[in-house]
Amino acid sequence: TEAQIFGYLQSHKSNLIIKEQIGDILWGDKLEEKYSEWAIDQVMSRFRKKLRSAGIDPKSLLTIKGRGYKWER
Repeated sequence: TEAQIFGYLQSHKSNLIIKEQIGDILWGDKLEEKYSEWAIDQVMSRFRKKLRSAGIDPKSLLTIKGRGYKWER
């Protein structure tokens, strides 16, 4: 899932990626119920940790409070 997120962010640099888009990348139509924003925030938190361990500055992933995320690298 991290590879999917990373690829999407890379191909949409400097664009706001709303949480719904991230949810669709991660879960698509697999869920009958809508995923929570909290679940998406948790995934993105783990993604930041993996960026750090890969030697990529996690500050490149900006949080746009209440809306989504933006990749600035």
